[in-house]
Amino acid sequence: MSDHFELTHTDAFESRKDLVPWVLAGTVASLHDRPDAEANLWTNIEKRVFVEFLSDGYAYHYELSNANGHAFTPEHQDEVSEFLQERLVTWVIEGIDDDVLNM
Repeated sequence: MSDHFELTHTDAFESRKDLVPWVLAGTVASLHDRPDAEANLWTNIEKRVFVEFLSDGYAYHYELSNANGHAFTPEHQDEVSEFLQERLVTWVIEGIDDDVLNM
């Protein structure tokens, strides 16, 4: 499943400027002995989807895209949620001071 989606670095963005929450606003990973982490999703007027990974003062920003080049629709929300959950858990386990793409 995770090979359907791609994350690419993007400049840090101000979520309140020119972006609105995507249909799936975000997801959280909470592991017993580790810091909580969250991934928030935003979209712009061009329907591009952006993700902000946050945990314990660390923030990483990405654009989320479909590997097949198709635009995201609300029907993708379960798959996107699963993909982000996998990334969040790996990120928390491997170390939140490391870039999510280096996992």
